Amino acid sequence: MMRSELHDEHLVLGADFPEGGGVLVGPSSYAVEGADDPFRGGCGLCDLSGMLVLLASGAPAVPWAQAAFAGERLAVGECSFQPALLGDGSLASIPLLGRTGDDEYAIWDLSPRSQTLSAWLSFLANVEQGGFRPYEGLGTEDVTERLVPLALWGESAEAVLRDYLSGEGALPAAGRMGELLLDGRIGCLAARLPLDGEDCFLLMVPPALVCRLWRSLLSFGSVTPVGHARVVSRLGELLPWSRWLSQTDRVAPTEGELEGQGLLRASGDFVGARGLRS
Repeated sequence: MMRSELHDEHLVLGADFPEGGGVLVGPSSYAVEGADDPFRGGCGLCDLSGMLVLLASGAPAVPWAQAAFAGERLAVGECSFQPALLGDGSLASIPLLGRTGDDEYAIWDLSPRSQTLSAWLSFLANVEQGGFRPYEGLGTEDVTERLVPLALWGESAEAVLRDYLSGEGALPAAGRMGELLLDGRIGCLAARLPLDGEDCFLLMVPPALVCRLWRSLLSFGSVTPVGHARVVSRLGELLPWSRWLSQTDRVAPTEGELEGQGLLRASGDFVGARGLRS
């Protein structure tokens, strides 16, 4: 098993790791987690190493993203959970999609369907029709190992992060993302997840600096380390559609089910729209 940059830190905290090999992973749980809800009153800190992180960039990025994802179109700096549908209307996955620039998108997926998603998006980026490649010039790159993803989730998350900012710094609003400079020396990309009634920040931290930030965050009495299992469970409570992502076999929610969860844009100009309606 490939080790997270924080592997030794996790061992000190009594971490349990998921079984299996060849995958970069953070812990599934800790001995210190206990039965109390770490998201109430304080906040949980989770190493999400192993989560799929893709970067798509280049001139065709906008039309590609609009074809590949079925949610509302994003402005620069926005993020949302968006379905990616296969051609027959079945579900590849529902990752977090963020527009990080005019011609750049980041995609995050923690679910068991992440490899299906990665393979599908790569196929779509390189699709050819009658000798014509509509997205020629698009670059898609797996950057899973380039930055370490941390989740800071709970009622005190905003207060904790504000402690790291100078007077001019500002945290992103829910459903938005941006660059942060923590303590004047730790640069990271921060996304504030669009979760009703919950405050969760996704921080993408350079590997060389992540141990320093991890230890610093845990120095706050309100911050508790939590494993993947607790984060996935919490997401399941808040996002009913996440049950579709718990399996790797074919999953085919109906158009009405996706619309009922607020996951589809009305225009229907995305891959899989016809399959949904057939």
